[in-house]
Amino acid sequence: MNDTLKIYSNDDLVGFFKVYAIGRNETYYFEYDEEWLENGFEIDPNLPLQSTR
Repeated sequence: MNDTLKIYSNDDLVGFFKVYAIGRNETYYFEYDEEWLENGFEIDPNLPLQSTR
């Protein structure tokens, strides 16, 4: 199962919370939207404003 949840601040797309699951193993991660990276701010100190690609 692979799911993606879009994260917004007001009407602005901040990024994506992604879940990848194979059997009982799950991986979760957050990825900022490219436009948010150019003009936005860190939404949490543990989520640095950088591309994960």
